[in-house]
Amino acid sequence: MIDHRLLQRTLFRAQMDPAFAAEVRASTDPRLALLRAASSAGITADPRGTRRLQVLGNATLEYRLCLASCDDPRGRLEAFASSPEFHAAIEQDQPLPHAAGSYLQRVLAEQPWPAALAKLEAQLARLRRAPDGPQPPAGCWQRSHRACVVRLPAGTLAYAAAIQQALHAGQPCPAAPAPPSGETEALLLHAPPSTHRWKLADAIPEEVNEAVAALFERAGEALDEAALEAFAAAYGARAEDLLPLMHDYARDGALVLGT
Repeated sequence: MIDHRLLQRTLFRAQMDPAFAAEVRASTDPRLALLRAASSAGITADPRGTRRLQVLGNATLEYRLCLASCDDPRGRLEAFASSPEFHAAIEQDQPLPHAAGSYLQRVLAEQPWPAALAKLEAQLARLRRAPDGPQPPAGCWQRSHRACVVRLPAGTLAYAAAIQQALHAGQPCPAAPAPPSGETEALLLHAPPSTHRWKLADAIPEEVNEAVAALFERAGEALDEAALEAFAAAYGARAEDLLPLMHDYARDGALVLGT
């Protein structure tokens, strides 16, 4: 029996990655006999690489900041198609933007600012696609499945804003700040549900202080009244002192109060 899903995935990978296409032609796997019998031109069907670049551009659309700031944007983009992250995503039916985030964080690891931006954009991409989670127990607080805290080199959010402003104005990417000092900033990321089924949610980064960051990290698990009191006491406060802020975040959807 022909495994049509395997053939479809393999054909797409071969169209995107010439080196993989050569591996397919050299393969002795009987399941790939139909592809081996096809002409190279028939498999590629994209002699100018237009479709390939379009697919890669769509997959990395949410990584404009890190690509704009890195050493070789076009080269990094094209190399994604031959990366293990790309091939694993196709094999496992995973979203290509998630794979692109993992790939960019790996290959930009030696470039501090592009790496920080890649981590930020990868987290935002995941939150935009996060499914709605179950409600916490009644009376308990929990972080939304569409929110998280990420810690990045201090200055990351400001640099991201400067790049975004330059891109919107059609200007070159601004020069990178001085190398990170070792200090960090805590960013609360939140992607409210989209109002359109076909449109990704907007994702909002917000710099928060250590207490708010710790609250959201702790709220990864449901916080009942006793747990909230214990958390507040660790910061010299009472639970009732935190409630106005928590209700504000609940109205925004970043926190959920079980009912």
